[in-house]
Amino acid sequence: MKNLQYRPEIDGLRTLAVVPVILYHLGYTFINGGYYGVDVFFVISGYLITKILTQSIEEERFSMFDFWMRRVKRLLPALLTVVSVTLIVVPCLIFKPVVKEILDDVFPAIFSYFNIHAFCDFGNYWGGKSNNSFFLHVWSLSAEEQFYLFYPFLLFFSFKYFKNFYRIVVFITLCSFVFFIFYLKINRDFTFYMLPTRIWELSIGGLVSLISIDSINKPFLSKYLPMVGVMAVLISYFYGGAIISKYVVLPVIGAAMIVLFASPNNTVGSFLSTKFFVITGKLSYSAYLWHWPIIVFFKNIDYQTHYVNKNIINAFIFILTFFLAFLSYTFIENKTRNYKHTPKIVIAAIVVVSTITFYFFNYFSIYYNDNYNKLTDYFRYYNISPTQVIPDKNNAISYNMDMPIRPENFSEAYKNEGIITRVNNKEPELILFGDSHGVMWAYCSSKNKLRKIIDQKYRKVASEIIYNSLQMGRVI
Repeated sequence: MKNLQYRPEIDGLRTLAVVPVILYHLGYTFINGGYYGVDVFFVISGYLITKILTQSIEEERFSMFDFWMRRVKRLLPALLTVVSVTLIVVPCLIFKPVVKEILDDVFPAIFSYFNIHAFCDFGNYWGGKSNNSFFLHVWSLSAEEQFYLFYPFLLFFSFKYFKNFYRIVVFITLCSFVFFIFYLKINRDFTFYMLPTRIWELSIGGLVSLISIDSINKPFLSKYLPMVGVMAVLISYFYGGAIISKYVVLPVIGAAMIVLFASPNNTVGSFLSTKFFVITGKLSYSAYLWHWPIIVFFKNIDYQTHYVNKNIINAFIFILTFFLAFLSYTFIENKTRNYKHTPKIVIAAIVVVSTITFYFFNYFSIYYNDNYNKLTDYFRYYNISPTQVIPDKNNAISYNMDMPIRPENFSEAYKNEGIITRVNNKEPELILFGDSHGVMWAYCSSKNKLRKIIDQKYRKVASEIIYNSLQMGRVI
């Protein structure tokens, strides 16, 4: 069995991928395309995995079981460590209702379907609910692992029946790329998260691994094309835009050029092979896993840290990320990668994570002890919207709150004059317009308390409050 030749510049390229991703997630707008570092990772992964697979197939020792055991040993120990630490530490430090949201993401993260989960439940990667998910970043790992479920078989059968690997890799690359271009205009979220529109990035790395560099190794190409590749990657980082677009071609092609032509004998390869880039690149997987949960954690304690300069917080996050990455790489990745009992450890860790998740789902209270009297909120009672608001029973905002429902005889008030209440059988003397700000006066009005307020010395103040809350939409 031949061992793959170690290429330090590949580790250096990982540094060029992970650092922009972290800076982008820290919120620095000068690198608004930093998320394209993930696409560089895809190319690297496709290159290395295709090298391993094609070599084992040509030497007639290919085993899907062995391949996946190597993937399990390589990826899951560090991932399960991050998930476990997040589940154990974070609930003790953040607003308790958020814990339930974390639990929804655990199994998609560890069982490699987070990209599907994110697309269905979050939608937009660049805002909304996705920004608060502690494990959002593992969507890319899920897409990779889904790719490697069928890719080895394609290579195996391609070699068996066609005696080469090129045809099938070129075919899936072209199909996926066309689908990407076509679907980018239809559903950008699908294009971002889902495997069919990402295959071409991984398979281009595979194509690079199939090219014999000796047959095209011209001094001119080796000297200048890696530089062109670096420029393409950097342009995507700084000018790629805030959401995925056709700019993704730049980091993919740029990374492919670097992988294909860079070596310690040329400028780019020599630069990427420096000690700093190589060490950082070795830590890149763990750093990628740690950085996002730490960032989301600090978002959840923004109130406690609002007086601290944002750049100081970001510097701390950056340092903490690589400190934990160093610990993970040294004591987890390096120890488990070639350890024969790692699969057993992984199974045990999955059981532990599942147990913790089950405990939080069933026994963890999202509510805090309340020493105050129960409040009564009449929002639902006086709300004349056709569809009533039904608060989630697990909504912490409505905890220890009595919310009387609207009487049945008011259910169609929106079709008529609105909700009309009379005091001592008198005709109404007050019309109240407004949204939720207006509803807060409804109870006072129905109990004739609002009139007393207006009739007293606070008439002007009360009138101004009511005036400022007027928004057409409800009549009481």
